[in-house]
Amino acid sequence: MMQQLPRRLPTADAALQHLLRSRTDVPFRWGESDCALWAADAVHAVTGTDFAAAMRGRYSTAAQARSLLRPLGGLHGLLASTLRPAPALDLLADGDVALTQPDGLHRVGALAVRVRGWVIGQGADGLVMVPRSTVISWWRAFQ
Repeated sequence: MMQQLPRRLPTADAALQHLLRSRTDVPFRWGESDCALWAADAVHAVTGTDFAAAMRGRYSTAAQARSLLRPLGGLHGLLASTLRPAPALDLLADGDVALTQPDGLHRVGALAVRVRGWVIGQGADGLVMVPRSTVISWWRAFQ
């Protein structure tokens, strides 16, 4: 049985914009500012719920991240167990999460978040706009 999604907070828009501004130029760092934590931080800003709480502080390398995600079914499994699939990419709201395959090098993909109609992901040197054509799956983060 799928768990009920949290409600969107009244402060969601302001919190998401604050997070976006604070993370714009923060470089990628495993366990601190990677794609999964960017998505989790965005969902937390919108709902107050942290779907990555059990992972925080437990990894600082790609190998450690993979070992934490493997039993969950990878990024897709993590999202599928905590969020709800959305019927269409165009129906995502700000704070919803997308799984992308941005450059062909990410065998497991990368997480991104919808913000003001854009799909925003964690890049090497800060947040980046991700082409919609790279989105392969998407989820609702709240009711």
